[in-house]
Amino acid sequence: MKKRIAAAFLALLFIVLTPLGCSKKKKPENPLFKGGMIWAEDSSLDKPYLLVNEKGEVVFQTSDVSPTLLEPSNGTAAVCAEKNGKWGIVDSSGKCIVPFEYTRTYPFSDNGLACVIDGRTYLYLNRNGETVIRLESGEAGGSFQKNGLAFRYSSGLYGVMDSKGKTVLPCEYEDLRIYPNAGLIRAVKGDTQYFFNDNGKKVFELSDEFEVYGFYDDGYSVIMKDSRFGVVDSKGRTLVEPVYASVGYYEYLMLTGGRPRPTVKDALFQNGRLAFQDTSTMKWGYLDEKGNEVIPAQYSSVEAFTSNGHALVSLKGGRGIIDANGRVVFESDKLIRGYSDNGLAAYKDGTKWGYIDSRGNIAIRPQFKGALKFAKNGLAAVCDPATGKYGFIDKTGKYVISPEFDLVYSSFFDDGYVIVKVGDKLGVIDSKGNYVIEPKYTSIAGHML
Repeated sequence: MKKRIAAAFLALLFIVLTPLGCSKKKKPENPLFKGGMIWAEDSSLDKPYLLVNEKGEVVFQTSDVSPTLLEPSNGTAAVCAEKNGKWGIVDSSGKCIVPFEYTRTYPFSDNGLACVIDGRTYLYLNRNGETVIRLESGEAGGSFQKNGLAFRYSSGLYGVMDSKGKTVLPCEYEDLRIYPNAGLIRAVKGDTQYFFNDNGKKVFELSDEFEVYGFYDDGYSVIMKDSRFGVVDSKGRTLVEPVYASVGYYEYLMLTGGRPRPTVKDALFQNGRLAFQDTSTMKWGYLDEKGNEVIPAQYSSVEAFTSNGHALVSLKGGRGIIDANGRVVFESDKLIRGYSDNGLAAYKDGTKWGYIDSRGNIAIRPQFKGALKFAKNGLAAVCDPATGKYGFIDKTGKYVISPEFDLVYSSFFDDGYVIVKVGDKLGVIDSKGNYVIEPKYTSIAGHML
């Protein structure tokens, strides 16, 4: 296995880890606001980078920051102060928690500790600013994850420590990844990948012939060997042998481009099914949670199964919807996309878009210039043919938010917000169409004009 020690170290050093909060309430899977805050940019200002909370209030402003490296978490964010290039931590109200006097700061983790760098010394501070852990000279560390573990780096090798700074794994591994949702630590030594539990006890090992792509919340990981893909569980048991051209799903950006991107979900198996691609035919089918091919590879493209037990696939005659056994529920030669959990999919008839249900019945007549997938809040973005403006409808086709936006950048995120374009500026609205952030920015959360 290639030794990428330097590259891995830099990646872990500069990427801000964003552990989940400690609240029992499940957080949105795909929120727009991270930890209650979001980065925005106004290029007309001397200090163009702004940290904005969910009330639209600017809590921090600077002229020297890279928003792609800084992602708020747990209501705090690491932000670079303009004065002397020093770093500190502010919360979502703008209150300074850690003074701007450090070389680098990272957000507070669930255990209440924040990693900061003072010169070349790594410290872990509590919310009172007190040093709880001080690493030795020449050592480096990362933010604590939700299982209370963090990586440690010394003399070119990695280890793991707990929230008290106690060694869980010694610094003797060439590469290291922590998977808190699976309770595993992956540590590489020589040509072997070792997988330990949170207490540092070995669970299983794999040779470096296998590439491991990270564990999902259902305890499974995609693996690759000789350019073929399979699945293992968190005990190291092979559920699916690495014999497929691909496993998993890809989604396409519908209004802003057509490049595929991996679907990020809580579980690898979506509603009991996982897509696979046959190596000889390059067709897609589905596996069940035991790794059995329950729906043969016969489709040129597939989507994940929704909670109602249906999936949108490509058929010989066009597009269609199948059930969990592969039975065709409905098919059409129309362009169909964006099948959602509420059972509706956008479809195109001539030059107009509408929505059909899983049986092919017209739920919303084709009348729009464009249409997006329904979001979890029950709303879908559509383009009004008369004005060319975008608004949001409910499942009856009624406008809940009138079409007054020049562009929308997605369906609603899981926290109920969406980025919209008005004129030549970007803003954010909530599910009622109220502006949370007025349209006055040139970039929001990395989305640019």
